[in-house]
Parts: sequence; structure tokens; C-alpha cells
Amino acid sequence: TTEIYTLSLHYALPIFLALLVVFFVLSAALGAIVFFGGGAQIIDKARWYWPGQRVTLSIPEGFDRFQIAARVEAAGICPRAAFLSATEDRAVLDGLGVSGASAEGYLFPATYDFLIDTDAPRVVERLVRESKKRLERIRKSMEPAAASTASVPGLSEQEWVTLASIVEKETGSDDERPLVAQVFLNRLAAPLGETNGRLQSDPTAAYGCLLQPSLASCHDFDGRVTPEMVRDPNNSYNTYRRAGLTPGPIANPGEGALRAVLAPAGGDALYFVADGSGKHVFSRTYEEHLRAIERARLSGPQGASEPR
Repeated sequence: TTEIYTLSLHYALPIFLALLVVFFVLSAALGAIVFFGGGAQIIDKARWYWPGQRVTLSIPEGFDRFQIAARVEAAGICPRAAFLSATEDRAVLDGLGVSGASAEGYLFPATYDFLIDTDAPRVVERLVRESKKRLERIRKSMEPAAASTASVPGLSEQEWVTLASIVEKETGSDDERPLVAQVFLNRLAAPLGETNGRLQSDPTAAYGCLLQPSLASCHDFDGRVTPEMVRDPNNSYNTYRRAGLTPGPIANPGEGALRAVLAPAGGDALYFVADGSGKHVFSRTYEEHLRAIERARLSGPQGASEPR
């Protein structure tokens, strides 16, 4: 037994040293590949063939499905094009109870874990089912408040999510979301009022350019809303030219925006404008709104946004 043990030690040391050399050679080679370029792509592609690997997908509040698709692909979960196609697959949407033209608005912002190379429809299904679960929980927890929302009675689930998505894109402030929701509800409830029922929201026109990039007003669209965009009647999501809600959600709202629509702040404000500090000034009449715009412009270079 002692001889066998001694013999094992005799061979173990050279084997260990040989493995150590191989390790350092491979490490140096991989380091050179990464240093001289191309390594990142090689490593990224290799991840797709690592069986059972799980990755984390984090979706921020207010991301649209195009932004989510880019993250899904970057994480190696599934290709961007396949994900976007699945969000528009009628069979997938019908199976999940989504009535709109896409799953936009129902890809709930949260943190998920997925296997590498998951089928795109399964990814969409996971996000939508999470959204449906959250919507039901919010609705049940806010039934008294929702019942008292008389500004626009009888909002369907699709309309609720659509309006919440617009609120989400207009402000990231928790305390302002109910105020913004109230402004939009007041406008929707008064189709013959000062704004003729138009929401006049910049993010809606921007989303229209994502869907209709061939429009002349959307040429070279870089995320910024231009005067040409808000004047374009051909943009089906342009709420400066079209009254009422957009044809569907423009992003994926979080719980804060969803709750704000069911429990708005109250009051009769019809306008709001950025005050240059990250907040907004809310006004009841257009005259008040113009004075608020002027004060905001005088407050500094960040000034007011377009009148809403």
C-alpha cells in the first residue's frame, strides 16, 4: 500500500504541473484574443451553447417592447427579431388574453431569470402572465378607489394600461403620477373642452415614429420630438392631432402609473409643464398654463417643455 501511495504521488506532481501550464497557456491565449479584438463576440456566442445557463433580465419601468427586445438579445435569451415577432403573434396574444395589436403594455417591468436560448413566445408569455397577475392584484387592492374614478367611467383593461403607459412616460415622479393621470382623465372626459379631448403628449408622437419610421416627420428620428412630428396628422399615435387615447400602450407601465390611473389626484387641472427642476406645474386654464410656461422659461436654460 505504501508503494502504491508513493507511486501515486510520483505521477501526481507532474500531472498537476502539466495542467497548470495548460491553464496558463489557455488564459494567455484568451486574454490575447480579448485584447486584440473579437473576444467579446466569441464569448457571447459561446454562452448560447452552454447548457442550462441562466441569465437575469431586468426591465425598467417605461421601457417599450423595442428596448426590451434589445435587452433580451444582449442577454442571450432569444434574438431581438424573434422576440418582436412573438409580441405581435396573434395566436400568442389570444392565448394570453391580450386584445391589442401587440403585447406592448403587458411586458411587465421587473427582474426575471431565463435560460439561455429560450423560445421567444415563452419569453413573451412569461412577461405577459406576470403583468396579468399584477393587474389583477392592483385592481383588487384598489376597487374602492377605482369605483370612485368617475372622470372617464368604464375604462377597459386595455384603456387602463394604455393611459398608464402615457403617464409613465410623462413623469418618473411617484407623487406626480396621480396629478398627470388626472389631467389626462379630465381631457378625455371633455371632448368639447379647451383641448378638444386631445392628450397632447410628446411621448405618444415619439412612439408613433417607432411604428411608422417611414413617415416624413419621422425621418432621422433620434428619440427627440420635433415640431414636425406633433403637427403630423398621419402619425396614428400623435395625440396633438388625434383626440382620445392612442391605439394602444406606448410603453410598459409599472405599478405606480397603473395605480395612478385608478386613483388620480382629483381636481380640474387641464395642463402641466416642466418647471426646469424635474417637476411640473399644473394649471386649470390655458391662460394659467401660459404664465407657468413663461415662469419656467425664466427659471433657467432647462426651462419648460412644449405646452400640454
